[in-house]
Amino acid sequence: MDNATSNPRVDNQYDDSSQEENGQDNHMIPSNIALKHTTEKRHTPRAISNDGELPYEQQFTVTYWMFYPFNNGKDICTANLGYFLGRILKPTINGVCHGEEITMGNHVGDWEHVSIQFKGSTPTQMYVSAHTFGAYYTYIPHLHEFLYAGQDTRDGIAMSPNYPRTVQLTGSHPVLYAARGSHGLWGAPGIHQYMWLPLLKDDTGMGTAWKTWHNVDIIDLEDPTGTSPHRHWWSYNGRWGNPSIKCHVLMVGFCELGRGPTGIQRKRVNFPCQNANSRTP
Repeated sequence: MDNATSNPRVDNQYDDSSQEENGQDNHMIPSNIALKHTTEKRHTPRAISNDGELPYEQQFTVTYWMFYPFNNGKDICTANLGYFLGRILKPTINGVCHGEEITMGNHVGDWEHVSIQFKGSTPTQMYVSAHTFGAYYTYIPHLHEFLYAGQDTRDGIAMSPNYPRTVQLTGSHPVLYAARGSHGLWGAPGIHQYMWLPLLKDDTGMGTAWKTWHNVDIIDLEDPTGTSPHRHWWSYNGRWGNPSIKCHVLMVGFCELGRGPTGIQRKRVNFPCQNANSRTP
């Protein structure tokens, strides 16, 4: 990934059937923020190389944050138990709902992200976020691709998606695919099921390529003045959207209109800082 230390880049393929005839539906187009923070400086017993490289390699992480003004929910099969009990989940039979499909999880504001960890100028790991969960990938230099290494759930109900085994690169660009309407990031086009009951899945395809590195604000968290131009929104600790409403008691965690997401500062760091002095070489 050439020049990735100073110009981190991610290709984002987007697929949305709600695009207008004269261009993309603007409420679905994200704003892009890239954060850079140092995770470790570690001195190694080697001489300065011929290219002038210093006798240490700086480890740092670049995180691309993408903000979408609105998130489309998912159609969920339910049964209505009346005014007091509300709705419950109802399994589909051979993919057919024999109850009533209700859209759950619409919400104003949607943050998605991808984090890439570097050692010097070489990427080592990548975390690809989808909703409240995500996948870790390890960079394989001789294959020039990222290989699946594991997954986690950052918040809420544990998910069990089948992630793409690899993330391909075009030149120096990892190519990711944003799900239609819900914007979760995946390493390949296709249908990505991540929950069985209710049946939840993301749909990605070969949509319009977004050259995200042409439209990005870079914030260096090691620079004391790095957040100054962004202080008004950066310091906001509330939610980037409405409160949740029309939540169903017997469908814990499911609301017809979900609450907006928290801001970047309240998000978990995917590659936490480490103390080099406390580590065994």
